Amino acid sequence: MAGPAFETVSKPGYGPEIGRKGLAEMARACRVPLLAIGGINTLRVAEVLAAGCAGVAVMGGVMRAADPGSETGALVVTLQGSAAASRVRGK
Repeated sequence: MAGPAFETVSKPGYGPEIGRKGLAEMARACRVPLLAIGGINTLRVAEVLAAGCAGVAVMGGVMRAADPGSETGALVVTLQGSAAASRVRGK
């Protein structure tokens, strides 16, 4: 688990965001699948997966959403789309 991946209001004071470059460095060095947490939303999923993370963990973005069910569904669709794109690219 790597976080905060990006700036997040859920965990103020947990340190600066790791960012895409930091996630990529951690994913390359990690011997187990790496999950990103912190500041994750549907716009960040593809970026996190492209950095080499195996997946994401999301809490605050879903809990603060006006419709948590829709937000969760959008995250799942985005993850599935990103995974399919990675398979096409041969990753």
